[in-house]
Amino acid sequence: MSATPDPEQARGATQAAVDATATAYTDDPATDVDQRLRAELEQRGLTVDDAWVAEVAHRIRSGHHVSFDGDST
Repeated sequence: MSATPDPEQARGATQAAVDATATAYTDDPATDVDQRLRAELEQRGLTVDDAWVAEVAHRIRSGHHVSFDGDST
């Protein structure tokens, strides 16, 4: 029997992956944001669909802060 993931843990891991990707892109604009985001998520044991990655990567490249605590701008 596998445990159901804790939503707060998943949210925190997702935020950490997004933040790491955004920082990498800020430090080096040549960063492949889609690929980096997928890698960061995978390192944290998370899987998401391609459309989600594309949308979040676009927001990162556009300079938007992506937040999963209700403060996404």
